[in-house]
Amino acid sequence: MRFAKTERQLMATTMIATGLLGAIMSNTAVAAVFLPIVIGIATQSGFSKSRLLLPMAYAATMSGSLTLISTPGNLIAHGLLQEHGHVGFSFFGIGLVGFPL
Repeated sequence: MRFAKTERQLMATTMIATGLLGAIMSNTAVAAVFLPIVIGIATQSGFSKSRLLLPMAYAATMSGSLTLISTPGNLIAHGLLQEHGHVGFSFFGIGLVGFPL
């Protein structure tokens, strides 16, 4: 709350925090952790819950394309590549494609 005074600033701050944490943790877990936090912030600030929760969910989902451990699909693809004799992904290798997206 102290970093954001307007709804847009609060939305951006929430998305950045969710995206950064989602890159190093499971993005589903990050969304579950941030859900009550964002609801509390929206209630306290008087801003619309849906206008803060949906961008938070998008940021959590998009952060899954940044690192190898963000989503189970990334680990499955890595394992399948290695199983078939190819070099797997590096930890941040997926982020080269995911960050611009």
